[in-house]
Amino acid sequence: MLHAYRIESAQLAECDPAAATVLAYSQLAESEKEEIKRVFDLDPFDLESVSDPDEVSRLETTPDSAFLVWKSPDNVTRGDTIQFKVSSLGIAIRGGKAALIHPGEDFALSGREFKHVASVWEAI
Repeated sequence: MLHAYRIESAQLAECDPAAATVLAYSQLAESEKEEIKRVFDLDPFDLESVSDPDEVSRLETTPDSAFLVWKSPDNVTRGDTIQFKVSSLGIAIRGGKAALIHPGEDFALSGREFKHVASVWEAI
């Protein structure tokens, strides 16, 4: 699923994907994976690492792009059992555009923290 945004009046506003500077993906379809790889010059390993719970967090940079895989722990309690799980987020930046990639549930970039946004860097 895709939510597309552009920066308008110092905040993120939903828009058509063709006009977007910030793209928020969740539960990627094959066509979305191909689009991300093409637009952000990523290889299949990069996208797979976002949803791999055993992959470590990492940051890769080039002079014109950046790719971040961020992992954070989640504790899930079911009765007397505590399970350790990992949440993951991928962030790709290239050519004035950013993609946020979340392998789990749908998410939207709204709320107070996305007000007063002047650049792609501030949006992420």
